[in-house]
Amino acid sequence: MKGFSIFLFTFLSLHFVLAQETEVQHDTMVYKVVAHQELSVHTFNLKAKPATDQKTAIAFFHGGGWAFGAPSEFFEACRRYARMGYVTFSFQYRLSKNSDGTYPNPDITPIEAVKDARSAIRWIRENANSFQIKS
Repeated sequence: MKGFSIFLFTFLSLHFVLAQETEVQHDTMVYKVVAHQELSVHTFNLKAKPATDQKTAIAFFHGGGWAFGAPSEFFEACRRYARMGYVTFSFQYRLSKNSDGTYPNPDITPIEAVKDARSAIRWIRENANSFQIKS
């Protein structure tokens, strides 16, 4: 019984320490404003990060045929890769959906979504230093 108690204490202590080291911070911010619409990016990064480490970035863009989907589809993948030391981003882009939920919106085509994706990559490059991303 004493051996099991020592094992349990050690296991829980290690789990607590490792969980703190891999705690992921999730932030949301605006990366682009277009046609009075704010497009957001969800960032995932380790809370405790050494100041000298340069990280690799991964950008996620959800599927959905240009009319459906949400950045939240990749939140678990973002957390998983952030725990591995990557800085991950899940981007919102314009969907070809009307305000009443019908689709397609003739003013928003796949071209606008691709423009948003290009803006997202530019945003990552412009903010690489603040996220300690390798250039």
